[in-house]
Amino acid sequence: MKPIVAGIFIVAILAVAELAFAAPDIGMVYVKGGCYQMGDTFGDGRDDELPVHQVCVADFYIGKYVVTQAQWQSVMGSNPSHFKECGGNCPVESLSWYDAQESES
Repeated sequence: MKPIVAGIFIVAILAVAELAFAAPDIGMVYVKGGCYQMGDTFGDGRDDELPVHQVCVADFYIGKYVVTQAQWQSVMGSNPSHFKECGGNCPVESLSWYDAQESES
């Protein structure tokens, strides 16, 4: 290998290695918490949107990618999706809050 090509190759490897250590992709994204006014702040909503009140949410992490039907199946032992024929790589859907609270028995 010629010295110039070898030098470029080594620089490229070092650049990729630096990126891998500087920004590992763990699949989660940090979301800074905050407070907001929840409810009908414009006066044109439904009765169940009152009273307007402050809600505060703590900092949290959320998945960068959708949870697939196969991933849900492997952890929870079931697939509640309506569109099962779509396949295991499709997003899991038709979940309720209660589904997310259950653990595999």
